[in-house]
Amino acid sequence: MTALAKRKTGLHFKTRLYFETSSRVRGKRLVIHGTPWVCTVWRKGTRTRYEVPWHAIFRLAVKAQMDSKKRRADRPSLIRRR
Repeated sequence: MTALAKRKTGLHFKTRLYFETSSRVRGKRLVIHGTPWVCTVWRKGTRTRYEVPWHAIFRLAVKAQMDSKKRRADRPSLIRRR
């Protein structure tokens, strides 16, 4: 039973988020590697890596959503009301 648990635990930690984007920055693709606490981003072929905590990413997403809702509320409606 422990061998199975160790094997499953190892599998869990080895299957992390890792992908390359189709967009390019200065001609090179972006590589994104996620762990449970940090998202690491770098340009493919470079050594400089930027670590961003997930909570910061989620905060930015919430702020962007709130700004979008405010802009929609301020925009005049195109529907004619009677």
